[in-house]
Amino acid sequence: NNGASRWVKTAGGSGSDVGSSLALSKDGKIYMAGRMVGISNFDGNNIQHDSGGDYDIFLWALNTTDGSHQWVKTIGGSDRDENSALEVDSLGRIVMSGYYSNSAEIGDETLHNNNTESSTGTDGFVWILDAQGNHNKAYTIGGSGDDRVMKIAINKEKDIYVAGFFGGTANIGGESVTSSGNNDGFLWEIAQLLTDSSTVNLSALSGMKTTGVITNATLAGMTATNDADWLE
Repeated sequence: NNGASRWVKTAGGSGSDVGSSLALSKDGKIYMAGRMVGISNFDGNNIQHDSGGDYDIFLWALNTTDGSHQWVKTIGGSDRDENSALEVDSLGRIVMSGYYSNSAEIGDETLHNNNTESSTGTDGFVWILDAQGNHNKAYTIGGSGDDRVMKIAINKEKDIYVAGFFGGTANIGGESVTSSGNNDGFLWEIAQLLTDSSTVNLSALSGMKTTGVITNATLAGMTATNDADWLE
């Protein structure tokens, strides 16, 4: 049966719904994250969620063997919210990132956008769940400008690395950082996933360094200037 199709599952409704991130766990689950608008149906099982406004974000868990539905979580608010990345650690714990406008309901927490320059500006978020999809912790990243989390990674010690960009002055892991120009990039480490969520110093980059956040810096002979341009 090499190359044979095993199963196909669908999610969506009458609006524009997109699956944009995938991750696998060691216990046989596959996770898909993406965006939804209006009422969406997952796997034809009348598992319906209403976005309540513009795009909301969904996280769908299925069994890899037969694609059977496990659970669905949704997050967001009345304005546009988007997923950007999804990872699972060696214990099956889930980390999802993205950005939101205005405010967003994420698990048991309500996050509020700190953007003061534009009514359409965004803040970034990182959401941590256990292997059963239960909410553990949500972090928000942002300030006066447009701020987004774009990528995440987890190492074998279960530390989380978060990358994205920010404009103006932003709060990242309790540290206040200010961009040199329009937007600057950042790299942030969250130590020991779900056991110690404090931020720690990063030593991989040299240059301007703050606790857990790197902005203008030098890496492998390359210099980062404002707006996250990398120059030889």
